Amino acid sequence: MEKTFLTNVFQQLEILKNNSDGSKNGSLLQIMNRTLTIFGSRLLRHWVSHPLWDQTMISACLHAVSEIAESMKSCSKYWSFICFVELNHFKNVPDLEFSFQQDSESKLIKRL
Repeated sequence: MEKTFLTNVFQQLEILKNNSDGSKNGSLLQIMNRTLTIFGSRLLRHWVSHPLWDQTMISACLHAVSEIAESMKSCSKYWSFICFVELNHFKNVPDLEFSFQQDSESKLIKRL
């Protein structure tokens, strides 16, 4: 029942894809996605499609986010700029997770 409910909610609210053509364009995920890398995009999709239900886990995540936000307030403008520049370098990193998955699948097929 719970999984069926979530599937219907995701479809009706157009969370992962839109209802008109089934693409990501106009979906909540596409609007929220401000990640810099394919890794981040994949992780965000996982978080959105697998929401936390456990109160302890939710509290732990909220605490971690507030810690990060608080530490960023104390950063100087210089360090914030340096962090932004460093993060932008990740845009050019190849999708290693996908490459490793493809490589392991091809090795498995060769063994068969």
